[in-house]
Amino acid sequence: MTRRRVLIGLLSLGLLPLGLAACGFQPRGSQTLPPELRRVSLAGSQPSGLTQTLERLLRENGAEIVNSTPRPADTLLIRLSAVSIQRREALIDRQANVRQIELIQRAQLNVSRADGQVIITQEPFEAVRSASYNPLSLLAQGEEQQRLQRELDEQMAQTILARLKSAVRNSADLRSKPEGDRTGMSDIRSRLVQTTPAA
Repeated sequence: MTRRRVLIGLLSLGLLPLGLAACGFQPRGSQTLPPELRRVSLAGSQPSGLTQTLERLLRENGAEIVNSTPRPADTLLIRLSAVSIQRREALIDRQANVRQIELIQRAQLNVSRADGQVIITQEPFEAVRSASYNPLSLLAQGEEQQRLQRELDEQMAQTILARLKSAVRNSADLRSKPEGDRTGMSDIRSRLVQTTPAA
């Protein structure tokens, strides 16, 4: 390969990320945050991998996590509650042996502004992961369950982040309208709150 071809190849590799950015491509997990999500306070009813994963995603996407009080007026308050994990037998053979298990994670999302305006109230989320089960390899099963748990946290955190973006944008649109154009505002917010995303 000639030196010229080597240089062209290196230049192409260097320009590739710029080209992808120009066409709107973003790496998996990267989401453009609306201004309302640039500063958030995140809390959970109990410490969980889900809360930690959501905090990591928010940071990676440019959000500032506010842990101190009093909070700035533009802080969005995000709270995860009723976070739970359920394990169930998904597949049993003819000899009544368990062959597959499922992990089901559930949580509820509450979002409000620092001024007290409620955006989302107790919206339920659910994510499911399954894996084969071998009772003769308990150590391997423990490691597999931990892997499933990490996948559940990542899946649900991604879904919650997408839901947050949609909710704050809808809320911002309503706030920007003149008072006389806000007829049906409570009905719109009610439909927004009751929308449950697919896991």
